[in-house]
Amino acid sequence: TSDIEDWYLEISYPPLERVTSYSETSTGDYEETKLGQTYPFHQRKVSHRNHVFDLKIQPGESKRIFLRVETGGSMQLPIILWEKEEFIKKTQMWCIYLGILYGALSSMMLYNLFLYFSLRHRSYLYYVLVISGSVFSNAAMNGLGFQYIWPDLPWFNHRSAIVFIHFGIIACILFTESFLDTNRYFPRFKKIGQLIIALNALNLFIVFFISYKIALNIIIPLMLISIFTIITVGFICLQKGARQARFFLIAWIIFILGIAISALADGAYIPLNFWSKYAVQISAILLKTNYYIVLSNRGF
Repeated sequence: TSDIEDWYLEISYPPLERVTSYSETSTGDYEETKLGQTYPFHQRKVSHRNHVFDLKIQPGESKRIFLRVETGGSMQLPIILWEKEEFIKKTQMWCIYLGILYGALSSMMLYNLFLYFSLRHRSYLYYVLVISGSVFSNAAMNGLGFQYIWPDLPWFNHRSAIVFIHFGIIACILFTESFLDTNRYFPRFKKIGQLIIALNALNLFIVFFISYKIALNIIIPLMLISIFTIITVGFICLQKGARQARFFLIAWIIFILGIAISALADGAYIPLNFWSKYAVQISAILLKTNYYIVLSNRGF
């Protein structure tokens, strides 16, 4: 019943592997459009990080549209039908939000890289690697990596989130060892950390050369084990007198809270909105800001 002819149908979950629309034509046939992270980005009619279908519906016309979605990961389908102008306004606002997110993380990364070259303390370098893993894993999950960095590499894009999450976990283990001075307060962590790094490296081998689905099933328990280990080491070092462990634990508790909120939103236990959808990214900024303050004041 609307007078508007131009519409956008958006599915705002970039990691979906294959999203196919079948739009009814005036002759009764169906026009097929394929999107998804397994197809090259330049094939998209609408250049956007999310899956967006450009629809033409005349005033007074009825049109039937079917969607077929296939993915090996989380099946999230937030579907919105947009007026074209409203979609453009929404996209501009999200560019601001994401610009703030990546701007904050990038500024921390560059500043601490400068400090590493100036002071040669490894905590700064590992901290830069932690932020890098966070930046690229977030870019992989929200579609910006596929849109701007590796648009012609759908095979890599399909695996990119797992790759950068493992990279971030390995960097976190190295940062934990250096930041908490575990050689002094908890020497046994060296072997534990080496084991966790080896397991993450093994799953990287699996995702590249054996099976994406197997690696996807492994990464969640491996993340939980890694986080539990890091927090446990933090408490042990705190009990043994490591002053910096207080800041370390506060940061990780905030980060876990962000993970819990996102998990509840993914499971439809709480509403999916900006705060719940990006709780992990927001808590990651708070975690890294806490380290940023400590390192900037040479709190280690």
